[in-house]
Amino acid sequence: MAMIKVFKANDTNYNTNGEVILKPVEAVIYKDIEEEYIEVECPLKYADFLVQDNILLVDTLTGRKGYKIHNPIVGYTITAKAWLVWQENPPAPADRGAVISHGKNIKDLEYQEDWDDVVTKLIPIGYKDTRLPEGYLSVPSPYQKVYEKTIEFDLTESLEEQVELLEEEVKENEGIVASLENSIIVLNGRIHACASAKSSLQAEKTALEQRLAQLGNTEPELKEKAIIEAQIPLVADEIASVELDRQNTMAGLTQTQADLVIAKAECNASKTEYDNLILTDLRNQAQEYLNVNKYPRINYDLEAHLKGVYEIGDIVRVKHPDMRVDLLTQVTAYQLDVINMKFRKIEFGTLKISLREVLDDIEEKIDKNKETVKKYGNTVTKYRSEYKRDNEEMVSRFMSELYGVQNGIYGLLQKNQSVFRQTASEISGTVSRVNADLSEDIASLVIRADQIQSTVQNNYTTLDGKISTNASQITQTATQIRSEVSTAINGVTQNISVVEQTANKISWLVKSGTSSSNFLLTDRAISLVANTIDLDGYVTFTNLSQVNSATTINGGNITTGTIDASKATITNINATNIKTGNLNANRINGGTLNCNNITVTNLSASSITTGTLDASKITVKNLSADSITSGGLEVNYIRMGDQACFGQGSTSSSLNIGGTTYRWVSRVEIGASRFQVNSTTTILGAGGSSSSLGFFGLYGSTKKSISEISSSSTLHNCVAQLNNLIRALKGYGLV
Repeated sequence: MAMIKVFKANDTNYNTNGEVILKPVEAVIYKDIEEEYIEVECPLKYADFLVQDNILLVDTLTGRKGYKIHNPIVGYTITAKAWLVWQENPPAPADRGAVISHGKNIKDLEYQEDWDDVVTKLIPIGYKDTRLPEGYLSVPSPYQKVYEKTIEFDLTESLEEQVELLEEEVKENEGIVASLENSIIVLNGRIHACASAKSSLQAEKTALEQRLAQLGNTEPELKEKAIIEAQIPLVADEIASVELDRQNTMAGLTQTQADLVIAKAECNASKTEYDNLILTDLRNQAQEYLNVNKYPRINYDLEAHLKGVYEIGDIVRVKHPDMRVDLLTQVTAYQLDVINMKFRKIEFGTLKISLREVLDDIEEKIDKNKETVKKYGNTVTKYRSEYKRDNEEMVSRFMSELYGVQNGIYGLLQKNQSVFRQTASEISGTVSRVNADLSEDIASLVIRADQIQSTVQNNYTTLDGKISTNASQITQTATQIRSEVSTAINGVTQNISVVEQTANKISWLVKSGTSSSNFLLTDRAISLVANTIDLDGYVTFTNLSQVNSATTINGGNITTGTIDASKATITNINATNIKTGNLNANRINGGTLNCNNITVTNLSASSITTGTLDASKITVKNLSADSITSGGLEVNYIRMGDQACFGQGSTSSSLNIGGTTYRWVSRVEIGASRFQVNSTTTILGAGGSSSSLGFFGLYGSTKKSISEISSSSTLHNCVAQLNNLIRALKGYGLV
């Protein structure tokens, strides 16, 4: 016998014997998937202890549990019902090897499967032929075919009054809209009439004014003038009146149009509320019908003595070899006799997928073994008849609790169920739950020799009638682990993220519509593809000098910070992009520098310390000879101003300053031994054929002496002196 202790409502220490230890006449724990309580019947001597809100501490198969007393009943005995408020180490549902087997602990087993109302695709028709925007509701079919039905649903009774009020409101608003639309038509017509009348009056006034201008001063004309002058103001007044009417009508039209917008909005709002109410009611009824009828109705009649069951959700195997029954079930409710610590009653539901296969097998084998079925069927019928005769009320209650759609065990199983299946090649389990908002949560696990796959999924219907699915899945093999999270609308994937891991790589993918980003990591490389890459923090790049390595950076995206050029080797830099700061020339140590693209000011020649400067590519102005301090200057020609020129740019006429080693064919040479002008004639200095200097012509001449002619000279002397002068001048090359 289990020990039952009583504690006061405000006690917190349950490690004592409490107020008293009960010795009840009867004590039974009742538990299903929604609630748990204990009923105890005790002698009246315990009346002072079994009071409202006191705690019963009970030893059960799964440990100690605390139950709070509510509304005890006192008669010849005292009876108290207490609800579970505390439990010590609640166990998880498990397969503990419990078996119900014919010939051992089963006395009677009968089951019946009804497929008449099974539906996996439902086309609902509601109040006033209302249809769902998507046309139908469906659930994933666990069968080889889709069971489709069209069902008409009446309006939920509790909504009838609200629907009637909304219908009246919609009708009233539609009448207001129609009236305003008619008013707008009338007002537009009046505006058009005013415009036409104004145009006619203006034409009449113009005609009168023109006639008035044509009349003279005769007596008949003066009379006509008087009449016209009186008519013109009257016509003008009519024009003003018509215009005022048009403006007032325009203002009325504007206001009516504004009222129409408001009336249409109110009408649409009431109509939307009405449509949504009708549609939501249809959807709720259809979803409930689908949830209840997506599996066949299964009726069990069972009596058995069972060991190895501890809690709701525990797995039980039902065996009946002669009827070819071997199926898995799950405990959904029980009654535990606490005094004897034995189950009085256990209720269970079938794991639907496994049961379908089992029943198909049973049906096939029953057809092949009719005699065997008949033999044992008679025996079962006998036992069942005897049992029903003696316990008809209990059987009726059991059937009602099991088969009641809304509150019975079967009805609960339609909303919340678990499926477990085991074959030689696979173990699978599924747990599903329909929530209060009619969304469905499904979790599944499949174990094979080469793969483990787990899935968690949520399905719900959006306000616009679309079926939205959120799902995550992890697939594991010996070589790969893959995880996936996705969202879908009506089966079309909207967003998905995938992570795949193998021994040699890890990859990520995030995708939405046509946009995606992916990342690949291997032992050799990292690949990242995305529309935008945002790196926040310190980033270090190393080993970028490896063969075939490259780093491409869009400089337009470098907007801040400092780049240390001493740590960078830069080629093909566009100098137009260097806008500020100082460029240290000693940092330029490679490649070709195009000076066409460089404007240099204040260049110190002392900074040119090595290499060859190609002067043919330099144009120099105002060069001071003082600045040439060392080395040799070699040019084709030297030109000073517009006239003075040495060499004329050819090798035949040049200036050579230096030794004879560098003499040209025709040149002016200044050396250690001589100054020579034209290699064949005039040489000044030693080593030449002549020591004379010629100032004129191609050939030099010695100095000539010519005496003056006296005033008394003869003609002969004058002629001789004149000839001498002429010869001298001729020798000098002057004539």
